[in-house]
Amino acid sequence: MPVTENGRGTDVHGLTEYLVSRRAALVSGVASTEGTLPHAIMLTGPPACGKTTLARQTTTLVLTKFDGEASALFPVVVRVQLLQNYLDKHPERFGQAWNWVEAYLLCELDTGTPEGLTEFRMLRQVLMQRRAVILFVGLDEGGEGRQSIERQIVEVVVPQGHVVLVTSRPAGLDRTKFPSELFMHTHMAPLSAEQQKEALVQRLGTADRAEELLDYVESVPKDTETGEQVTANPLMLSM
Repeated sequence: MPVTENGRGTDVHGLTEYLVSRRAALVSGVASTEGTLPHAIMLTGPPACGKTTLARQTTTLVLTKFDGEASALFPVVVRVQLLQNYLDKHPERFGQAWNWVEAYLLCELDTGTPEGLTEFRMLRQVLMQRRAVILFVGLDEGGEGRQSIERQIVEVVVPQGHVVLVTSRPAGLDRTKFPSELFMHTHMAPLSAEQQKEALVQRLGTADRAEELLDYVESVPKDTETGEQVTANPLMLSM
């Protein structure tokens, strides 16, 4: 479950609703009068804690729950590791583009077919109309280009008026580069005992079977860094 800077918990529905509401505020001009709520989210968390899964769920919610609304957005997923590869292979495209998301989409969809070109033009129009929620997934996987990618997000993409969600491991992340007036900072909280039980019930089918396994889970060593049960990490729990 994501937790905001002020300690308030939310979920993928809450984060998605926030992004949609910020787009509506930007379009209506309310954002200029409010002046305080950011329209970008920085989501951090340790490895295998569910960041990528949350990004996928956000994509699904944007396409389904808010489809057809006046404030409707279209998800554009940018895998940062792939973005770095494209930067190395096609620097001229990134030098000429309106922003690096446009260049990324051109690299992804330039398949030499009319269909690919049509899809690129459609998504470019979505970007120009500020109807995209842009998800930068895995900022920590930016390699040598990470600092340039960070600057592009903070100094170009967000100021252009796009709503943005960035996911990253906390290691190596300089939070001061993502000021609070532009980014709402959230982090993935470990699974509570109740959430672990709920996950086990879903996996095993019955509460009785989950209770049996919970006895073992409670005996599992704690993480030396967080002090939490190692099973508070979704991947470790599934294993």
